[in-house]
Amino acid sequence: MKRAVLFTLICGVAVISGSQLYAACAATNPTPIGHYLGGYLDCDDTARVQAFVYQLNAPSTTNTGPLNVACSSPSGPSVTCTGSSPGADGDHHLTIETDATIVGWNGCPAAIRIVAVAIDSVGNGAMLSVSGKDPSFGYFLEAAHQTPDGNSILPITCTATGRPKVVSVSNNGSTVNMSLSVPQSQIETDCDPGSLGKLVTDSGANTVCDGFVATPVRGHLYTSTQACGFADMSLTRWAASTVTPDAAGNASLSTASPTSGNCLYVAASSAITGNPEMLTGYVQVGG
Repeated sequence: MKRAVLFTLICGVAVISGSQLYAACAATNPTPIGHYLGGYLDCDDTARVQAFVYQLNAPSTTNTGPLNVACSSPSGPSVTCTGSSPGADGDHHLTIETDATIVGWNGCPAAIRIVAVAIDSVGNGAMLSVSGKDPSFGYFLEAAHQTPDGNSILPITCTATGRPKVVSVSNNGSTVNMSLSVPQSQIETDCDPGSLGKLVTDSGANTVCDGFVATPVRGHLYTSTQACGFADMSLTRWAASTVTPDAAGNASLSTASPTSGNCLYVAASSAITGNPEMLTGYVQVGG
């Protein structure tokens, strides 16, 4: 990255984030988290989209709580969509936008690594992680995006990575028996080679990458009976099964058939660096 471009970018971020980004998550001290530099996720946003954020070392106490922080357009569904990045519903321009000062947030991230997860309209997902180490960049998720030339920021695509695939299924009216294949999930970070965060760090201008190495592992499968069409990914709507896919991602699962008028959904989960499981994608099995 040319130093002139780098300097311009850093100054632009500093104007948005302020000089006291991590003093406290109070209304007088904004703590923006998300896409604010023109980056976006290439994800299906024709219908419901969902996203949540948590602090890596304190996922149960510092998180977005009940908030959905995805933005498919300036009107939402996040309450903090600014219109700086999202276009219109259905254009595959999905962003994550939130602020830890708004009502609903649990805890206050303070220059400690966070993880953001987005689930698109068809159940595919994307995971990103940024350190928050440098106040100039704060929690801008573009740091985890690839930049081929130091000027442009490439989108991150929601994929079936981390989403269950149904191999076979049968339903006898009371029990659904299924075989599933679960690809290993992936996470994009500000320490990945070619990422904006790594490029800035390697340039010596700022320290964004803190040496983090993501080690996602497959977690338990989760099930939920909900209205057909799309699944609410709020963890409270899901029940963890006792089944974890094997090393090749294969799993067999049996669960109660969905109630009349509803559909059965199965979600995969991942744990990153030994932290609690999070849902990474879902599939509708039957209804």
